[in-house]
Amino acid sequence: MRVSAKNYIDYVIFGVLGALAFAPFKIFILFFISFGWIFSKIYTEKFKKNLHRGAFLFFAFFYLANLYWIAVPLTIDLKLHGFLIPIAWIAIPSAYAIVLMPSIIITEKFKDPFRGAAIFSVIFSMIIYFFGHYCPGFPWVLPGYIWNVHEIFIQSLSIFGIYGQSFVTIFMAALWGASFVFYQQWDRHSTKISCCWFGFLFFLIFIFGFLRLENNPINFTEKSLRVVQGNFKKCERESSKFSLQKLQQYIMDSESDKKIDFIVWPEATVHYLYRDDDNDLNEMLKLPLKNGMYLITGAPRSDVGGEKIYNSLIAIDNFGKNVAYYDKIHLVPFGEYIPFRKYLPFKNVTNSVGDFDKGTDKKILKIGDLKIAPMICYEAVFPLECIGNSLFNFSPKNISDIEVMINLTNDAWFGFSTEPFQHFEIVRARAVEMGIPLVRATNFGISAVFDSFGRVIGKVSLDQKGVIDCLIPQRSDSQTLYAKYGDLFFFALLILALVL
Repeated sequence: MRVSAKNYIDYVIFGVLGALAFAPFKIFILFFISFGWIFSKIYTEKFKKNLHRGAFLFFAFFYLANLYWIAVPLTIDLKLHGFLIPIAWIAIPSAYAIVLMPSIIITEKFKDPFRGAAIFSVIFSMIIYFFGHYCPGFPWVLPGYIWNVHEIFIQSLSIFGIYGQSFVTIFMAALWGASFVFYQQWDRHSTKISCCWFGFLFFLIFIFGFLRLENNPINFTEKSLRVVQGNFKKCERESSKFSLQKLQQYIMDSESDKKIDFIVWPEATVHYLYRDDDNDLNEMLKLPLKNGMYLITGAPRSDVGGEKIYNSLIAIDNFGKNVAYYDKIHLVPFGEYIPFRKYLPFKNVTNSVGDFDKGTDKKILKIGDLKIAPMICYEAVFPLECIGNSLFNFSPKNISDIEVMINLTNDAWFGFSTEPFQHFEIVRARAVEMGIPLVRATNFGISAVFDSFGRVIGKVSLDQKGVIDCLIPQRSDSQTLYAKYGDLFFFALLILALVL
């Protein structure tokens, strides 16, 4: 048989269409169409070599369309980092495509599309679970995030977490694909069963979310905060003059006659290397603070000996004293440190102070009378790790003391790409999973305050300068099942799918 590029155009098209299900487009039905289509090809493609090659292209272009923005920071200094662009555009999507191929290859051994739908969903879910946390450790475009089209659809995160939600999403897409297969086989009975199961699962997700939101109105604490978004575009490494102007602007935007207990600035707003004994810097940081107020901001922090540098969250009281800090644990490869530094002697993409050192402890911070769980940048994409738990932990740490989660980040490196929108929705999911309100402060956008059900209390959009003034929402009255049992229900779903 003569193989032509035309044989694979449809695989590429459907892969790209699947990416439109995620933010900012949120055409979530396209995920079911595209992944349902690739599942149906397992049973309708006559030539297996065509299926395998086509499936590889489908997955590769799905991730390329979703993750193209990884290369955006590399364009800031093309002479220094331009050679990494092909790796970002080709190697990373290809790696995802390769590891996902077993979901196709193993499923094609099962002749019954119903059984195949279960096997495909289980294998796909296990792959994204391990690939997302171990190598390369980048759980970004998970299928469960397509439901962020509305807060009603994401309430089941409180039970299953994002991985359980992703399994259900993949399974629904496979059922949709199975209905195509049965229809082509003139098996109208099985077609109706597939469609009914799809509709039933959709209805369960909707009705659970609707009832959960209806029975839990938004409530607030008496503690107030201001989130400041300065909207400084990141087009080059910061000069000393630019860093000072940015800091002065944040100080001006933080001043208010309103009662504010906590001011929150984004990651690395303080671009100077922070030390506790830097009196001049501390005097500047306390300028917008009145009696009893605290500033929570991101800054590169040096230890006492000056030997280690961390990407940190620091809290300053109105006397200019550092009352709490958190050093980022999950660092970004090539952005905050260079893996195999001995063999790759070039500068970091986004960090001008050199390699950051890894923090040693994920801790709950007490700032005044407020207990927070800190997250810096993409630490928020790891569901259990964001509050200090680990994988396979079915008895997560007691989080009943946490009043709010705070995520500091700087998405300006990615400009007007889809990354800020995707990151916004990912962070939102953590609030629903944990049943804890979440404050997100970014430099370029999108800053927001979410209640413990993922509802947006306040927001500053992308490429906008502004502040969010609000009371801190109350956490949910009881811990979510996901907060209590972690990924236990996710694995229970996988076992149930295999048994039935």
